[in-house]
Amino acid sequence: MPSTPGLLTKFSMLIARLERRRAGRTRVAGLWCTGGQVIDLSLTGMRITGRSRWNEGDARTITVGDDRSSVEVRARCVWCRQEGAFSHNLGLAFVSPTSEQQAALTRLAEAHRVPAPAPNLAAPDSR
Repeated sequence: MPSTPGLLTKFSMLIARLERRRAGRTRVAGLWCTGGQVIDLSLTGMRITGRSRWNEGDARTITVGDDRSSVEVRARCVWCRQEGAFSHNLGLAFVSPTSEQQAALTRLAEAHRVPAPAPNLAAPDSR
């Protein structure tokens, strides 16, 4: 039977990994790439919604941008999930982006950032 401290350690490590992953992501709107619409963006990768399926491990050079500016970067598919008949969500990791590419991605993320919703601090309905 596994020990409780061992399970707690594994759980804590999983939570820490998820928090690190979430920390640098920026939810965006109005940003597109060769593969589809960008949902969130970080210096290490992005999540997109597109029509085409990518196989995990596939790497392609894609363009990320809007009608004013864009950047070309190499990306590798980490995961792909079919969401509808012609819709896929993809997790892409950037492959060795240069500092110039990272700066351009940062500018795009800042320009298209979706503000976080304000927390609902109202008292619960007591009806």
